[in-house]
This record gives sequence, C-alpha cells and structure tokens, in this order.
Amino acid sequence: MKKYLWIVILSILNFAFLSGDSLSSENLLSINFDLLHILLTVFLGVIILIAVYRIRTLGKLLKLKTAELEMKDENCRKLEAEFKQSEAMFSLTFKHAPIGIAMRAMDGRLIDINQAYADILGYSRQELLAGVFEQVGYLEDIPKSEAEYDKLIAGAKSVHIEKRLIKNDASIIYVSQRLVLIRDSNDNPLYLMSMTSDITQQKKSMQELIENEEFYRSVLSNMSGIVYNCANDKNWTMYYISEGILQITGYPAADFISSVVRSYTSIIHPDDREMVNQAIQEGITNKTSYILEYRLIHKDGSIVWVFEEGRGIYSDKGEFLHLNGTIININDHKTAELELQHYREHLEEMVADRTRDLEEKTRKLEEFNRLFVGREHRIKELRDEIKELKKSLRV
Repeated sequence: MKKYLWIVILSILNFAFLSGDSLSSENLLSINFDLLHILLTVFLGVIILIAVYRIRTLGKLLKLKTAELEMKDENCRKLEAEFKQSEAMFSLTFKHAPIGIAMRAMDGRLIDINQAYADILGYSRQELLAGVFEQVGYLEDIPKSEAEYDKLIAGAKSVHIEKRLIKNDASIIYVSQRLVLIRDSNDNPLYLMSMTSDITQQKKSMQELIENEEFYRSVLSNMSGIVYNCANDKNWTMYYISEGILQITGYPAADFISSVVRSYTSIIHPDDREMVNQAIQEGITNKTSYILEYRLIHKDGSIVWVFEEGRGIYSDKGEFLHLNGTIININDHKTAELELQHYREHLEEMVADRTRDLEEKTRKLEEFNRLFVGREHRIKELRDEIKELKKSLRV
C-alpha cells in the first residue's frame, strides 16, 4: 500500500515541476482545471488503493475465519463423536451395572431404571416403569428422603441415605442410596439419579453384632471376674478391661485403659510382680497359655488373691500382637485354703505331739508290762518253792 501511495505522490510532484516553466496568465485557468483533474484522479486512486488494501485484508481475515470455522467444525465433529461414545458407554454402564440405577424427573416421574434395581425390588422393569415404582417406598422413610432431595436442590453435589423399601413379596429390605442431581449448562435441575445397593444382610449382621456385643457387655458387667486385652510391657497397658475390676480392686476400668490413671502393675503385690512377669514371658515364648495365682492390692489397702489364665495372640505371620485373658477373684477360696493349710499344719503338730505322748506311754506301758511279767514269773517261782518246801516238811 505504501509503495503505491509514494508512486502517486511522486507523479504529482513531477507534473508540477514540468509545468512550472510554462505557467502564464493565459494558461492559468486551464492549468487550474488540469490540477483539479489531477487531484481528483489522485483522490480516486487513493480510494481505490484503500479499497484494494481493505479487500486484501478482508480476504486474509476471510481465510483465517474459514480456517477457524473448519477447525471448530472438526472439533464439533470430534466432540459429537466423543459424546456419542460417552452416551454409548453410559448406556452400557446403566444397563449392566451391578448396582441399581434409577433416573427420575424433577416432577417425580420415573424416567428409566436398570435391571439391577428391578432385581433388588423383585419386579420387572416394565412393571416399575408402569407405575409400581411409586409403591415401593417405605412410608416412614419418605420424609427422610425428601429432606435429602432438598439438600441437592440447595446445591449439594451428592447425598447418601439409608432407607427401607418394600419388595414385590411385601418383605422389607434396607438399601443404601447415593443421590446425584444432574443439571443443564445453565445449572437448572434436569433429573435425579440414584445408585442403590441392597444392604439388608449387612444390616442384619450389624444388628446381630450389636445384640451380641450388648449381650457380652451385659455378661461381662455382671460377672465377678475380669476379661482383659493388654500390651506386653512393664505396665501391662490395658487396651480393654471389663468393669469386673471395680468389684475386685475398687478401681474403675477407665483408670487402667492406656494406664491413664494407674497401671495394672501398680496394684500387683510387689512380692508377686517378678513371678507374674516371668510366667507370662514363658507363655509368650512357648506360645502357650499361662496360669497364675497372685495378690492384688485393693483400693482400701487389703490383699485380694486372684487367679489368672491367659495367652498371647499372634498374627498370621506368627508375630506377637497382644495378651488376652481372664482374672477371677479367689480371695475367699484362697483364705479358706490358707486357713486349712494352717489347720493342717497345726493338726500335724498336734498329731506329732500326740504321737510323742503315745510313744512315751507305750514305752512306759511296755516297761511296766516287762516289770509285771517279771514279777508274775517270780511269784510263780516262789509259789513253786513253797510247794516243794511243804512236801519236804510232810515227809
């Protein structure tokens, strides 16, 4: 463009230079007309040059826009292909998913449901789509579900709910649902998608576990003994110890958990601690149970005899984990045993004393008997002598 503009300007200057010597008053009017004609020609030329420049510029822009549109068109075709692929994958996932999937419109109308959901409820897809789906909700759980729906409308990305549903045989099942609200590009709600799993068996197992746990807790709380789970350290740090410890020692179980208040070692009689540790370590080393009788110091300072039986718990690889065992109060039994032992020792002393007395009396009796027998023998001899003497006197 600049090149053409300079050509026009130089042409005008050259014309003015060549015409300068021939200027006269006679020719001034005709020169003015010629100059005006030239200026108009130049102006039109500039306009044409600008128009040519604009056309060339627009041509380049048109090519760029055309290339951009072609690229966008290619991207659109790719996106369309990807969308169709995603749609096909979603359709396959929806159809063959192992969990139940349902899509509902915002007015509550069921849009679609997969076979897995139908299997959970025991109906066919056709029955559910025909309206049966509206009858499977458990009446008492509907308000809870609606509250979760409101959270989604308010902006939550997803919500989780556990609720009950009614199967075709009128039985009640428990399900776990993950709810997602699908929105359009303007963030307006389109439909609600729910992903459902049957957790009835898990619920039953959990309920049984809770009932069993409550039962065992009741048993443990009412038994006079102690059940424990502890570490193998100098404090016998308790992971768990039953409330029976309160009856035996006067201290609550919470005192011994993680040794927060006192350690179990602290209530073992000092004279018995080494024996207890040695017996347990031998059991751990040999992977056998250990049986102990030792003394505990009650909160009031009295001595309580206990019987303990436990063993180490090991991993599948044979690594030691912790100790499990039971402790029973045998104080009455041990006291009676000690009294009986004392009585036996006293009885043995009495028997020994009686035996000594009896032996002495027997010795004396034997001595007396010996003397008595000797005396009788001597009397008999004297009697015989008297008889012989009488016979001799008669003669």
